[in-house]
Amino acid sequence: MNLKRLETFVHVAKRRCFSEVADMMNMTQSGVSRQIKTLEEELGIQLFDRSTTYVELTSAGRLIYKKAEELLTQWDQLIQECKELKNELSGSMKIGASTIPAASLLPRIIKSMHDKYPRIEFSITTGDSSEILNKLQNQQIDAAIVGRKPEHPRLEAHCIAEDRLILIGNSSHPCLSSFEEIKKYPFLIREKGSGTREAIEQSLRKYSMELDELRCVAEVGSTETLLALVEAGVGISLISNWAVHGAVREKIKIIHELPTDRCFYLAFDSLRKSLPLVQTFIQETIKNFVENKNVM
Repeated sequence: MNLKRLETFVHVAKRRCFSEVADMMNMTQSGVSRQIKTLEEELGIQLFDRSTTYVELTSAGRLIYKKAEELLTQWDQLIQECKELKNELSGSMKIGASTIPAASLLPRIIKSMHDKYPRIEFSITTGDSSEILNKLQNQQIDAAIVGRKPEHPRLEAHCIAEDRLILIGNSSHPCLSSFEEIKKYPFLIREKGSGTREAIEQSLRKYSMELDELRCVAEVGSTETLLALVEAGVGISLISNWAVHGAVREKIKIIHELPTDRCFYLAFDSLRKSLPLVQTFIQETIKNFVENKNVM
């Protein structure tokens, strides 16, 4: 069995497009087609139905796809274990993180791993929690740190850091005597898909409020932009305590605090958690944030 053909097959099965896989694997489209045709001839079965605009797996193809993923994962694990036996844990690891943990939690983990395993190279992707979890589910990244617990049954998650929402305004904004006063002021909200936005909506419901009751003046795609708008006095906002922890923000002040009721999660694919790099990342993350109880 040729592993290159299996890898090509898995990519086509995921993306359902020969040309896209050809670009990704630096091959020609005809080269991808030959790889699939040869694999079908070796197995003696048809893997794809090519009668539609996008190729679709046949029933036999779906069975082979699951087995192919397992074989490729086992091969990657074998390679890493061989390197580990030589005390040379190395390779490339793709990490995803939503915006707040990317800035506040991930650097500590990467530093810890780099000190112990300097031959590991990291590729870091940031985005909202939904986007990052989707990449993890599609095995585009190896592990993730997000503000939302994944719902996909194949993804596992561990709470590594507690969080609470704080209501912030610029330095001249009055403090609020009660949370209900939030309705009086212009409000800045994170984009849909953000774990922070989901936490805000949940907190509002605890106070019998909905998001559309607030005077939302802007929907913001990043924490830094949101903080800059608050500093400028555009509005107030609810934000993770980690987002301002340790940062010098002279033009921002906390005007109200909510109880701790949120977690940041380490998430990973159960099919890939035994891979040495993924396993090491899990161990280092737990060591840095759970065992040392570095929560807020």
